[in-house]
Amino acid sequence: MTDLESFKKTYIQLGINIISYVGENGNTYIDLNGWKDNATKSSKFDGYGGFMSDVEFDTNGKFLRQGFWE
Repeated sequence: MTDLESFKKTYIQLGINIISYVGENGNTYIDLNGWKDNATKSSKFDGYGGFMSDVEFDTNGKFLRQGFWE
C-alpha cells in the first residue's frame, strides 16, 4: 500500500471523503479545507477561516511534504 493510499484510507475511516488531483508535474495533491473547487472539505475540519493544508505525493504515491497556509 502506498503512502497516498494509506492517507486516503485513514481519512475515509474517519468519515472524510478525500479529493485528490494530479498536478502539472505528475504528482498527486490533496488540499484540505482549501478554497479550490477540488479541495477536500468537511465539517470535521476546524480552524481559522482562510487557513488550509495541502499534501503532496510523488508519481508512485510516496509522501513528499505537507504545507500549512493562510
